[in-house]
Amino acid sequence: MPTTKQRISINLPENEYMALSTLAEKSNLSMAWVGRKAILDFLDRYSDKQIPLAFSEADKRGDDGFH
Repeated sequence: MPTTKQRISINLPENEYMALSTLAEKSNLSMAWVGRKAILDFLDRYSDKQIPLAFSEADKRGDDGFH
């Protein structure tokens, strides 16, 4: 049966990756589950208002320094 879920890919700096990995491991959860939960919480919090974050132009492009 085909999945109805869409896949995304993100790049994290080493420290953020390790923090996510540690949180998932100590909670006995997958990193994907923790990531989805974070995204859902973010969407719930900001779905009806503008995101109050100042992003650099590189952040807006998703520029991770690798080409």
